[in-house]
Amino acid sequence: MTDEARELAKWKRRIDENRYIRQQGLLSQANLLAYAMQKLAHQTPAVGLADKYYIWGLLKQGYSVNERDDTGVPPLVHAATRGWYFFVHLFLSYDGDINYTSTIQESAVCAACRRQRSGLVRYLAHRGADLNICDKSGFSCLRWACKHQDVGLLQILLSYGASVSKDCGTSQRSALDWACECENHAMVALLERALVKEKQATLADLQNRKRQAGLLKRLLRKTVQEPPIEPTEKSTESDAEALSVRHRRAQARREQQQLARIQAHEQHAKAAFEARAATVMKTLRPKEIPPVVIAVETEWRKVKPMKWSQCPVPRKVDAQAQVLVDLKRIQDIARAATDDFDMATPRLKKSPSLGFYCPEEQW
Repeated sequence: MTDEARELAKWKRRIDENRYIRQQGLLSQANLLAYAMQKLAHQTPAVGLADKYYIWGLLKQGYSVNERDDTGVPPLVHAATRGWYFFVHLFLSYDGDINYTSTIQESAVCAACRRQRSGLVRYLAHRGADLNICDKSGFSCLRWACKHQDVGLLQILLSYGASVSKDCGTSQRSALDWACECENHAMVALLERALVKEKQATLADLQNRKRQAGLLKRLLRKTVQEPPIEPTEKSTESDAEALSVRHRRAQARREQQQLARIQAHEQHAKAAFEARAATVMKTLRPKEIPPVVIAVETEWRKVKPMKWSQCPVPRKVDAQAQVLVDLKRIQDIARAATDDFDMATPRLKKSPSLGFYCPEEQW
């Protein structure tokens, strides 16, 4: 499979993913910040003031920095790859994780080392970035510096605490292997000197631990109780008095401990009763029914330059059904009008009759 076919398949897959996102209505759930940074990282012209304002607006809207786009790269790694100090500082100011990696385990400082951004590497290392992360391709910060034969970048990494022993402790080619292959004696000397310092520090730490363990053993031997001396006749009375004092103190201590246990048990029982009462009260309270939200179809509309908002879409009305509704409304209005002007027909009262008073008589 050629490179052109692989690139064409990648763009076809990306177009299908974008079409699926629009058809399923998932655009509102996507992280626009990650996709905006992906677009900026692949565009040819330089980043302008409008692009910076747009990214800042997305951060103000609450989009998370610690998410990846469809290619698996977070915004911070995009910014570090292109060497954008402004975006790196902006993302870290909005709770961005400096060690957040892409799907291939590449962090921002690894991307900066891969593109030989020495100033950005110094900035990220000063902010506390992990310099010992190794991506899935088998490259760490030290290995990228040795592969590019960048002595200045290697000195920056070693000055900020990059570990040579950790880099050599993997099955893949280490930074020292790359330096030896490139026959760069200056880099080999720097790495060997740093490796010797790390081994000396490890040896001193182990010796210190061994010394502390020996001191602890000696203290334990000294604290071992010696065999008790048998009392003589002269010291029997004083020993009895001291024994009685110790018994009284021990008895007082036991009573105090028992009282403390009783109080702790009472507090625990009270807390358990309050917790059970709270759960019962929650079950007795009426359940809060959330209000019914009528689903309304929405769409993204441009309110003003560089700002979009979701607006409700009016429902489609059937013309034939609307005509019937209008006719029914007209009939209701006409019926109401006739009811208002309708007058009641007058009726004469019945004349009084004697049959009402004498029903048995025939009149």
